Amino acid sequence: MNPIRIYIRDILGLGFVGMIILAMLGIIFAVVVVGAIYYLTGVTDFVPKDIHLSMTYSIFLFPVLLIGYAISRPKSIAIKKLIVA
Repeated sequence: MNPIRIYIRDILGLGFVGMIILAMLGIIFAVVVVGAIYYLTGVTDFVPKDIHLSMTYSIFLFPVLLIGYAISRPKSIAIKKLIVA
């Protein structure tokens, strides 16, 4: 593998980790913190809307899973090495 591909794979890996962390933090913050504030202040009408909004953050997990699948395919890397060699 040439250095450019290794660098690109590392950048994608960091993006993978960063997107998972941001999506999970968004879900946790929206459900726990904002939902608890609404519930404790008595504005319970907004709690289901807030939970629904926080679940939209899960959309960001699908590209992350696809990137992770693309990064960790040793068979395709081995096949490319055989073709290049």
